[in-house]
Amino acid sequence: MLSIVIPTYNQRERLEETLGALAKQSCLRDTTVYVVNDGSTDGTRLFLEQLDYDWLKVIHQANRGRSAARNTGMQQARSKYVLFLDDDMVVLPRFIEHHLAAQQEQEGIYIGEILNISSDKVERFIAEKHAGADFATLANLQEEDLLVNLGRYFYEWSNKQAALSWVCMVAANVSFPISMFKQVNGFDERFKGWGVEDHELAFRFHQAGGKFRYLDEAKAFHLDHRKQINRPQLLENVLYFYKKSAFEREVKAYVDYVTGKISMSDLYRIVMKQEPTCTEQEIYFRPNAHLTKKESKEVVYATNS
Repeated sequence: MLSIVIPTYNQRERLEETLGALAKQSCLRDTTVYVVNDGSTDGTRLFLEQLDYDWLKVIHQANRGRSAARNTGMQQARSKYVLFLDDDMVVLPRFIEHHLAAQQEQEGIYIGEILNISSDKVERFIAEKHAGADFATLANLQEEDLLVNLGRYFYEWSNKQAALSWVCMVAANVSFPISMFKQVNGFDERFKGWGVEDHELAFRFHQAGGKFRYLDEAKAFHLDHRKQINRPQLLENVLYFYKKSAFEREVKAYVDYVTGKISMSDLYRIVMKQEPTCTEQEIYFRPNAHLTKKESKEVVYATNS
């Protein structure tokens, strides 16, 4: 009934936490988890081959990038619904159950709640989780991410109305009918490196009439990590998306937001076509500070990071 697709590249330790949390879920009887090992060189292959979960299917391929890895997983999926997770996500109890229940009640694109744990707090998070810390204690370690948590802001600013914009969707925690994914021909594999490919897929869902909803019950912690980010390539991805959209107004607003030109409230007004209920100070995304915090100090760029 549900397929979960997880692309992975050189994140063995975080992937272990991700799969360990999934192993404790209900609804696994109706779930198949596809982990696509995208050419990892850190022992991920051996780790995966030693696992003995009957709900887990492992696919190994040469390093081709996140979009290609996700498409590979989707080629194997035989369920009605798919849920995309990243290899650094730790889901809470009943996570799968919440996604399935939402789809069965009203099919759509369900954007789950992401609690971002910055890279400098990941070791503490893992230690406290293994020591039995409760959700509230672990949630106190989270740090807002003005891209990952757009859905949370938009949800609050719309008085917790579930309907959201495509700009809120990231592939780290989202479910939808497989038929919709096939309708738009999956991820565009021309995106390289890190970023943008999931927002571009979301925009094509939007063009195809997809409805985006927030599912704050489906919570997952994101164990952030230092990445090898090719900034010129990332900018090329952004510009490629804008040109591909034929310079569409909402995509321009997205580009202006991620490049720090307009505030989150301005983005909300354009894509939600209503005024936000917030009264706080304008929030701006600062791309240079955001990338600097996420970047590895190494200078070698990886295809998939």
